[in-house]
Amino acid sequence: MGRVPLLGFPEVAAVGAFDPSHRVHGRLEGVAVATEEPPPPFPVGRPVDDEEGAVGAAFGVFGVDVQCLCVGTGLRLHVPSQGQAAQSPSVSGTTGDSAGRQSPVVGGVAGHRRRYGTVATPIRRMSPRVLHYSDVENAYDTPERVARVAGLVGERRGPDALVAGSGDDTGPGVLSLVTDGRQSLDFFDAVDPHVETAGNHDFDRGFDALRGVVADSPQRWTLANVALDGQRFGAEAGVEAGVLVDLADATVGAVGVLDPATTEMTPGTDALEFTDPVAAVAREAPRLREAGADHVVALAHTNDEDARAVAADTGVDAVLAGHSHDRRAAAIDGTPFTRPGATGAYVYEVDLDSGAVTCHDAQAADPDPTVADALRERVAAHDLDEVVTRLDEPIARDRERRLGGEWRLGNFVADAYRWKTGADVAIQNGGGLREGPPLSGAVTVADLVSVSPFEEPVVVASVTGRELRSVVAEADGRALDGVADYWYGHVSGMRVVAAEDGYEPTVDGEPVARGERYTLAVPNYLLITDLEFPTLTESHAVERSDLQYEVVVEYAREHGIDASLEGRLPDAVAAE
Repeated sequence: MGRVPLLGFPEVAAVGAFDPSHRVHGRLEGVAVATEEPPPPFPVGRPVDDEEGAVGAAFGVFGVDVQCLCVGTGLRLHVPSQGQAAQSPSVSGTTGDSAGRQSPVVGGVAGHRRRYGTVATPIRRMSPRVLHYSDVENAYDTPERVARVAGLVGERRGPDALVAGSGDDTGPGVLSLVTDGRQSLDFFDAVDPHVETAGNHDFDRGFDALRGVVADSPQRWTLANVALDGQRFGAEAGVEAGVLVDLADATVGAVGVLDPATTEMTPGTDALEFTDPVAAVAREAPRLREAGADHVVALAHTNDEDARAVAADTGVDAVLAGHSHDRRAAAIDGTPFTRPGATGAYVYEVDLDSGAVTCHDAQAADPDPTVADALRERVAAHDLDEVVTRLDEPIARDRERRLGGEWRLGNFVADAYRWKTGADVAIQNGGGLREGPPLSGAVTVADLVSVSPFEEPVVVASVTGRELRSVVAEADGRALDGVADYWYGHVSGMRVVAAEDGYEPTVDGEPVARGERYTLAVPNYLLITDLEFPTLTESHAVERSDLQYEVVVEYAREHGIDASLEGRLPDAVAAE
């Protein structure tokens, strides 16, 4: 039988006489055995990649002789009865024993009649599925974490499943920082996805770095609304406007789009040219259907409003969203909409025929050892496993604490900036601190760099008291994106209390005087973006210090991590 390819490849020889030396690759759909008793339970419908006769061995333990396999087809299997001439199994429109009777299915495995009788499984059309991951980001910095994502995808995939990522799957993170995102190839090579789109953080290491990952990764990449110098970004490396993927019984089209606000969020992307992501999907989806797609999915690394509009207005069969770390599964005007959240916590599975959605806890899966080992080697090679300090009381790094108000880790980072620069006040934006496993026990260089893994310096800005008051007001989530109970600024050297008309900040116990000047230490990013703290501009900068993560590591070496809650922010949003 040789290697049995997946249905949809040019040559399909999916039915054949079994020999333990044969390599079987695909989805096990039928097993023919010679036995007078029901065969032992063996999960038909599961993916197999059988290099050493494990399928035959599983039956052989019970003294069952496997005669034939049916792998990855929608056809029925016929085995000649005793007395018929020995020949290869044939495929026919019906199946039955020599008396023309239909073979039953027993215990989830192909049924039996009698010794040497016909055993067959009538195979139904396989509904196409999608396995959707996104925003893996700094999961690479905890090798077992991303290895579990790979393990889950390996467990769930099959010839009927499209494996797709919707961006920010190369970074940000510590390993992404030191390898220009190429640590993601360890994951991609193991998972072998079908398609990927780019997220804003995939551009963190520059255009050439992303092109290199695209060129060297096994999956195809789609990005329909981003151009550079008048040409689709990355076209020379293989980025396409849309792609077609042949699965077992269906062809699925995929189109990827990116948030036009990337130029505001990601330094160094000013040269990118964007079109409206909703219009781009609406343009590409019919083209993919005309080219043969039975279903079309959109990979939308966009803001929530645009992602929802893609689901409601473009006629796609599913929206696989990313960008926001708020996990969600919904039906928008009948269109399945999934967003797995960040750091490899979850993978969604979508049935494209029924629209059914299943959420899988990736961290409950067995890790892929090849991925874990490869990433551990990268950590060791860059001396990222050096222990800097110890922390007896763990510090959580989840979304609720990052954006929920006063946070021990936010206090620690802001304290580090003020310690390094001598500024009156320091502010760290919540979006610049990344989610991940809690800091606990031995805290390494990798742990600390992963808190804010960006090559952005800490800068000192000179602001008036009136401007500082505006900056404080802009930390309220309602001012940034209309989200109540979110707070986007972690502070040092300042306390903020709620007041009738907003917030009252104090420095050294005194209310911030509108006419006085204050020095403020912040990430440089806050001076070059209008998305957060728009009061701050590059014209406010008066001093440039070291990179954010360098400052944090240096501070931890000298002072440890003695972070506590001190009432720096309004009680209504305090969290820990």
